[in-house]
Amino acid sequence: MLFPPFFPTFGMWGRGANVKILYMLERFVPFVGGIETMSAHLLSALAQNGHEVQIVTSQSDVPLRETDTWQGMPLFRLPMLTSLAHRDLRGILQARAGLRGIKQAFDPDVVHIQFSGPSSMFHWDTNEGAGVPTLVTVHSVATESTPNRSLYLDTVRKADWVASVSRHMLDWTLAHAPEIFEHSSVVYNGIPAEELPAQMPALPFEPPTILWIGRMVEWKRVDRLIDAAAQVMATNGVVRLCLAGDGPERQRLEALARDRGIAERTRFTGWVDAAERGALMRKATLVAIPSEAMENLPMVALEAAGYGRPIVGSRVSGLPEIVEHERSGLLVSNLTPQTLADAISRVLTDREKAREMGRQASKLVRSRFTSTQMVDAYEHLYGRLAGPRAG
Repeated sequence: MLFPPFFPTFGMWGRGANVKILYMLERFVPFVGGIETMSAHLLSALAQNGHEVQIVTSQSDVPLRETDTWQGMPLFRLPMLTSLAHRDLRGILQARAGLRGIKQAFDPDVVHIQFSGPSSMFHWDTNEGAGVPTLVTVHSVATESTPNRSLYLDTVRKADWVASVSRHMLDWTLAHAPEIFEHSSVVYNGIPAEELPAQMPALPFEPPTILWIGRMVEWKRVDRLIDAAAQVMATNGVVRLCLAGDGPERQRLEALARDRGIAERTRFTGWVDAAERGALMRKATLVAIPSEAMENLPMVALEAAGYGRPIVGSRVSGLPEIVEHERSGLLVSNLTPQTLADAISRVLTDREKAREMGRQASKLVRSRFTSTQMVDAYEHLYGRLAGPRAG
């Protein structure tokens, strides 16, 4: 973790008393994605460490239970995203009233927002009076926003502390909102040691398998990966492609695989849970991350590195903070199907180099991106922000 030079030392603040945390995020179970996975790691640890946590997330267009529990923690689903998406004034008022009621009943010491969309608006609308101290973790930059008028910059300016999951994203944010420097830091996402294999699994080449995991949206550029895989398969017919996940682009991607003549060598798994992801990692020769933007610190990259899988990805956002080019993987600038295919072919044909990249990736994630480091950083921030409220 990187902190401004005046960030208080751990010894000064300590952990102190356990903290009551209202934890807000756009989506949570049953949805599976990077923020959801990172939140599951953090929330589990917070509960084990004795903190009192309640979770607030958005309702889905396919209604889920409004009141639920997750690992013993209360979970509330409010019509935040749905009401905004459908311009439903009644739903907006319902979500606002619901959140206000949750806050009044719980009386949290700190609110922690995993910011990736507009649901944070409901927190500011219900943070009356002196307000509850608010920690905002930002996961993606609003690159198309104007410098002074955007939801993203408005959110970070209102926060009592801003934690960024990558150095790249914090630098971008500080360039547009320099006034937050004294209350901002980098807190890397982390992987629990128990979710990583005790010994790095051997890198399989029978058959060579390219793995991609994520939400199938346009900016993830899975279409480029399919085109690149088709080029690789043209010279190496035993190569296989596995695409794990779902999303609005899935049908188009399935049609593209058929059009490129690689449908029989391409597997679409749909959403996968943690155990299934682990099984796919063991079968993968490399993990591809061809996104064109916003991949600030993808959890799939940490998981791949933990399994000792070399990563072939775009040189964008925070990926260079995980992937050391030519050491633990390959990063491609000006990514096209051809440049991506060339990088993939290098890994698949130079087996000893691929194995060494995997070993270096595994060392890196275990030294810099552990769940323990992430949880420690957030616990100290909670203690700093909650102050007297937490005793």
